[in-house]
Parts: sequence; structure tokens; C-alpha cells
Amino acid sequence: MQVVRCASIYEKRAAEERARVEQKTRRWPLWLAGGIAALALAGWLLSEPYGRDAWIIAGEVAVLWIAGVAGFAFFSRATGGSQGEAGERAALKALAGLPEEYTAITNLKVPGFEKWGDVDILLLGPMGALVIEVKNFQGQCRIEGEYWSHVSASGAGLRRRSVSGQLRGYIKAVNAFLARQGIACPVNGLIAINSNAWLEIAAPPPFPLVPYDRLEQRVEEMAAAKRPDQVEKARDALCSAASPT
Repeated sequence: MQVVRCASIYEKRAAEERARVEQKTRRWPLWLAGGIAALALAGWLLSEPYGRDAWIIAGEVAVLWIAGVAGFAFFSRATGGSQGEAGERAALKALAGLPEEYTAITNLKVPGFEKWGDVDILLLGPMGALVIEVKNFQGQCRIEGEYWSHVSASGAGLRRRSVSGQLRGYIKAVNAFLARQGIACPVNGLIAINSNAWLEIAAPPPFPLVPYDRLEQRVEEMAAAKRPDQVEKARDALCSAASPT
């Protein structure tokens, strides 16, 4: 499978966070030197009434101060990927075994619909175009058709944005973009979920729910599009949109 990557919202947020952390950590030598100087001054001022004990206390506090500043400088640089980003990586890895006739575009902002956000994975292959909305859930989630909510230990749910509505919007955007190009390519969608997700399905959603480990099989089972030439045109148009010159 070929992969075309667009810059994701997670990468942009990570870059912004790294810039903020870099700005903060550039100041740590000043904090370190300033703290040691203040402790040295305090030890000197207190050495006359308290003698050697004042210097011992000041030295112990200085060690703790150095350790604290160094720890902040180290741990503030450690950045982990978000839950959503991990889900997208896992879903893409699950599709990696597909043959070369498939192309996956990640984090595509559909031209003309950029304000709607980016498509997690747009897969192009013999079946046409497939919009994959990735949800990497932790804990228990209740599905009531359009609406998804996390369920707390007390049983209360937190209403989430409609996952199906979000996916439907992306399908509409891809369809509209291809229509402007005069391309007639089938566009479908599904929701990819982590295999260990704890889901309570009160009412099934309008789109298929497919665990990551079944994604490849699900895609290969999809019927081929009736006009392969239109699929190739859709691939060219969407790959060009993902990698503008």
C-alpha cells in the first residue's frame, strides 16, 4: 500500500508545544544560577548566628534546587503522542498489508472544506474512495445511533459530538471535490475503533464499526467500483490535493 502523508493537527500541536517548551527551558540556566546565588547569600548571612549548620542547610537546599530545575528541563522536553494520533498510527499499520493498488492519504484537508477539519485516513483502491474515521477510545463508551458518549463509573454520560455526523460531512466533502473535477467515483465510509474498546451499543450507528485488526479484511471484501478509470482519476486528483506543487 502506498501512503501519502499530510501534516496532521497532532503534528502541528506538537510543533507548537515544542516551541513553547524550548522557550521555557532556555531560561533554566538563569533559574539555576539565580537560585544557587540566593542560597549562597542566605548561607553567608546566616553563618554568623548559626555557624556551619547554616552552610549545610543551604547546601542541601541547593542540591534539591538543582535537581528540581534539571528535572523540569528534562521532563518538559519529553513529549508523547496523543490518544488520537496513536489510533491513526494503529489503523494505518493495520492497513499496511494491502497491495500497491491501494493508496492511503492521511490527514487530508479536502480543498474547499478545510474548515471542516482533516480526514483521518482516505483510502483509494479498487472499491473507490473510503473515508475512515478513527476513534481510539479508552474506558466505556455508549453508542446511541448518531451520538457517542463516555460513561463514567456513576453511569452518567458525557455527550460527544456526533461521530457519524462528522464522518458523513467528510464523505460529502470528498464527493463535492470529485464532482467539481467531473469525476464519478463511489465514496463510502466506516468508523475504525481499537479492538479493546468497551462499547455499549444502545442503537447501532449508521456507519460500520470495524476494529483495527479487521480493517484490512473489511477493505478487501468491498465490491470493486464499476468504473476503474474514474477511481484512478480520483486517486490522481486527491493525491495532488494532498501534495500541492
